Amino acid sequence: MREQLKDSDVLHPSPEDVAQRVVEIRKQYPEAETELGWRRLLDSHRLSQEYLKNRVAAELDLMRLVDARLRPSVTVDSKSIESYYREELLPQLRQSGGQNVPLAEVTAKIKELLTQKKISQLLTAWLQDLRAGSEIRAEALAAGSGGRSQ
Repeated sequence: MREQLKDSDVLHPSPEDVAQRVVEIRKQYPEAETELGWRRLLDSHRLSQEYLKNRVAAELDLMRLVDARLRPSVTVDSKSIESYYREELLPQLRQSGGQNVPLAEVTAKIKELLTQKKISQLLTAWLQDLRAGSEIRAEALAAGSGGRSQ
């Protein structure tokens, strides 16, 4: 996928985009509420703040590539939305004791959910195609063993 990214015109995330994603990640860890707690958490995983930012930026790049490449080919019709509402959402609400929500209130969310599911399916197929057409080298594995045979 990194090769595909090189050949694309996907906009790279801004420092603000990366910072916002780091904030979202940090919120997932109660111990990261304070700056000291956050640094300890990063240290416990042997991560630096800079390394984390670079990984987040790379992840955002790939997510944007996937979205730009696959989303335009996805369409979700009203029948699919209604079917999901009747067959998935309403039974879940009944089972959990929740109140029924009118279809009009959840149409946009259902559409996005179904879009994401289709994108995931397309991504799986795309990755299989990329793997089939890729040359994978084992140089890194040999170098990582220090050249010792075990």
